[in-house]
Amino acid sequence: MYRNFFKAAWRNLKNNKVFSIINIVGLSVGLASCILIFLFIQHELSYDKFNSHAKNIYRITSEAQSTNGETELAVTPAPWAPLMKKDFPEIKEYTRLLKDDKAVMGEPGQQHFYEPEMVYADSTFFSIFSVFIERGDSRHALEKPNSVILTDETAKKYFGDANPIGKTLEISSFGRNFNVEVTGIAKALPTASHFKFSGLASLRLFGDMSNMWAFHMFQSYLLLNDNASSLTLEKKFPQFVEKYIINNPQADGKNSIRLQPLTSIHLHSHLTGEIDTNGNITYVYVLAGVALFILLIACFNFMNLTTARSLSRAKEVGLRKVVGADRRQLLVQFLSETVFFAMIALIIAIVLAYLALPVFNRLSGKMLIINFGNNYSLLLLLFA
Repeated sequence: MYRNFFKAAWRNLKNNKVFSIINIVGLSVGLASCILIFLFIQHELSYDKFNSHAKNIYRITSEAQSTNGETELAVTPAPWAPLMKKDFPEIKEYTRLLKDDKAVMGEPGQQHFYEPEMVYADSTFFSIFSVFIERGDSRHALEKPNSVILTDETAKKYFGDANPIGKTLEISSFGRNFNVEVTGIAKALPTASHFKFSGLASLRLFGDMSNMWAFHMFQSYLLLNDNASSLTLEKKFPQFVEKYIINNPQADGKNSIRLQPLTSIHLHSHLTGEIDTNGNITYVYVLAGVALFILLIACFNFMNLTTARSLSRAKEVGLRKVVGADRRQLLVQFLSETVFFAMIALIIAIVLAYLALPVFNRLSGKMLIINFGNNYSLLLLLFA
């Protein structure tokens, strides 16, 4: 029975080409637009979730009070994180990041290049963030003060296809010059990360930083124990401020310290000293509304055209009733035609989305892909 219904739908499509093309193209364009917007929103909401410990990672932020007023900071002085690890048993590990977007790097005696994604980190970096090391040992790669880890792309830029492990590079950064040894090659961070690096060097290059109380320069991250509460830990921070900051002549005023979940940084954080440019949750809401609006317009257009054409099919309905068709059979027939049209529109929409994706990526600055094998949410959306 259903096979006959779809045969009738196909004949109807061929006999009314102009109507069918207008109806299907309108729905296809709307669906394709929704697919692209969905991919963008899905990508924005996925930031930093690739980290295996994401739910237990927090960034230390503060509200600095000074003579110039209050400033919300994403950066902290170097001593904060180590002392917190010592004082609070809830903290399993910490790491600090220092980014230099004006660093210059190259082989001794060879051409040097700007490395705007040069980042310095503690050796505990790999205990917190999920970064895959292709060559080298993540447990010891940043233990030496003069060690650096490069991404695949950066390593090829300086050494081509040669093995870079053990090679020497010169870095000019923060007004100082360093000779560093390549101790590892890392896979580049996913695009859905709130920070990137082309080179990851040891923070120990800068020597002892335990007295750098007045320099809010470091992104400090804490990995809490599974049973630890970030809210409970935050309540202990006034004691930390009282103990280490209030009466410290090297510190720069009173600070209100907070913890910021790692996965909320990209869309919800616009503090002074962000390590990279973040997104905005408002744009996500706006785009979601635009996608819904486009889909509703496409659906209304589809229904209006179908309803307008239904008047010309009154004779067909009458003849079907004469030969014995009941109300249920007529309903199933028309619904089958609608499903058939929608399936064709969906297939065309997927093709259009594939074709438009490179342009959409250039406009959005993303590297979105359509992968039905791993993206079950997209499959569910298309089915819906």
